[in-house]
Amino acid sequence: SDYGSLAISSGVDKERVPEIVEAIVEELKSLRDKDIGEDELIKAKEHLSGKIVLQLETSDELAQFYGGEMAISGKIRTPEEILEKVRAVTVEDVKSVAEDIFKDDRLNFAAIGMIDNSAKERVKNIFKLS
Repeated sequence: SDYGSLAISSGVDKERVPEIVEAIVEELKSLRDKDIGEDELIKAKEHLSGKIVLQLETSDELAQFYGGEMAISGKIRTPEEILEKVRAVTVEDVKSVAEDIFKDDRLNFAAIGMIDNSAKERVKNIFKLS
């Protein structure tokens, strides 16, 4: 089955929160509405593959990985199996997933820190993908 999460985080000055939220929403819309370039996809897959390999360098991390695999999916996939799935992702796959998950009813927003009411209202009006 499919499972996962997508989190976007940013550390910004409180005065710029609406501006940054607007930029993030525009990027999500772009991922949903336009095809990403093949070069961008290759870079993303290389980055993710490298991150996976680096995260599994110690026996503790590897044990945690295998335990997580069993807990989440009930079966154990090897890191190589996951890397194969990453390598198999296509531009069309990215577009399809983006169309599925980048919808208003799937968005959540959380902010840590002092944000004035005016900024909160602006974010409420901006934080929409429709």
